[in-house]
Amino acid sequence: MKKRFLNSINYFRGIAILIIVFGHSYGLSEININTLFDRAFFSLMKHGSVYFIFISGFLLMSWLATYEETNIKALNQLAQKSFAIYFIHPILMSSGRWILFKNDFYYEGNYFLWLTVGFCLLLGSMGIAQIIKNIFKKNSRYLIGW
Repeated sequence: MKKRFLNSINYFRGIAILIIVFGHSYGLSEININTLFDRAFFSLMKHGSVYFIFISGFLLMSWLATYEETNIKALNQLAQKSFAIYFIHPILMSSGRWILFKNDFYYEGNYFLWLTVGFCLLLGSMGIAQIIKNIFKKNSRYLIGW
């Protein structure tokens, strides 16, 4: 018997994830927030994780159960390195900002630019985690938790 699932809950989760990504990018782009509309819009986008946490827990597990037999290599690698990424990405962010601000590089940017920067930050963190793992083998868990 096929399990019944409410598609509207999936849509809500998808929208919540998009709000989170948009909110992070909106905040990083340093757009001037002057008007009441801008403040309200930024507030809704900034706290998008509330929507996602509200519905994601057991629904995410039930959705993943349908793909239990599927092996998605990229997703498995991301999951394995997620704890290390959590520790490495602030270092990359801080050093990147320090380099830019030391050289008087101020750019407000746009949404696509900061989305690209975030994706590159994720890939860079994954790469550094893999390098540390290759160098320190089992002892890498003392540095990055993986």
